[in-house]
Amino acid sequence: MRSSNALSSTVFSLVVALATSTAAHGFDPSKTFKADEEPREILRYGFKALKDNRIEDAIGAFRFGAEKNDVRAQWKLARMMQTGEHGARNHADAVKLYRKIANRHGDRTPPAREMGYVSGALVTLGLYALHGVEGSGMSRNPRVAESYFYRAAALYHDPEAQYQLGSLYRSGMLGEMSPRSAARWLSLSARKGHPWAQAELGQMLIDGDGMRRSPIRGLVMLARAIDTLGTLDPIVTAMNENAWAAASEEERKAADTVLAATRLSGPSPYASRKLVRSMGFPRVAGN
Repeated sequence: MRSSNALSSTVFSLVVALATSTAAHGFDPSKTFKADEEPREILRYGFKALKDNRIEDAIGAFRFGAEKNDVRAQWKLARMMQTGEHGARNHADAVKLYRKIANRHGDRTPPAREMGYVSGALVTLGLYALHGVEGSGMSRNPRVAESYFYRAAALYHDPEAQYQLGSLYRSGMLGEMSPRSAARWLSLSARKGHPWAQAELGQMLIDGDGMRRSPIRGLVMLARAIDTLGTLDPIVTAMNENAWAAASEEERKAADTVLAATRLSGPSPYASRKLVRSMGFPRVAGN
C-alpha cells in the first residue's frame, strides 16, 4: 500500500510539474519557426508579438533566439527579466543571460556590432553586484562590481562603466575613497557627455577634490549636466543651484562666457540615448 501511495504521489508530482512547465512555456517554436530560421526573423516575430500584446509568444520567441545564441534576443530577454516588462521579472534568469552575453567571446574582442551588448551586460552585472538585488543570486559585493565596471570601462570605453567606476572610487565603498582615480574615470565619461559624470566631476572641481580646484570649470560641467538632464534628477539640480549661488560674481561671469562659446546648438549627444540605461538601479553608486 505504501509503495502504491508513493508511486501515485510521484506520478502526481510529475503531472503537476509537466502542466506547470507547459503553462509557463506554452509557446512552441517548432510550430512557428524553421529549425534554421534566421535570428533576425525570430527577433522580428518577438517584437511584433509584443506590439500585439501576445506576451507569451514574444517571450517564447526571444527565448528561442537566445538559445540559438543571438545576442540581440539574449539582451532583450535579459532586459525584460530585469525590469519586469510585461510581468516577466526574473532577476536570476536575467543575470544568467547577462553573464552569457558578457562571456560570449571569452578573451577575444567582440565584433563592433556586439560591443555595446557586451559592455552593457558587464555594466548591469556590476550594478547587480553593487546593490545585491534580492532574487538575483548575486550578493552585495563592491569588489566584484569594480571588476565588471573596470572591464567595460577599460576594454570598451563604456561611458556608463567609467561613470560607475569613478563614482565607486569616490564613494569609499571599497574601504577608502580614491579621489584621484575617481577624477580620472569621471573625466573620461564626462568627455563623452555623460551628464551624471559631468555633475560629479563639476563638484569635484569646485571642491578641489582629487584635482586642482577650478570653480569656473566646475560650474561649466554642472551646467552641461543640466543641459542634458533638465530637472530629471533633483540631486543634480540642487548641486547646480547651490554651486552657482555660492560662486563669486566673477566666477559666474567667466563660466557664462565659456558656456556661451562652447555650448552646443542642439541637444547633448548623450541626450539621444536612454538616460538611465541601468534600469531599476540607484543612479549614484553608494547612495
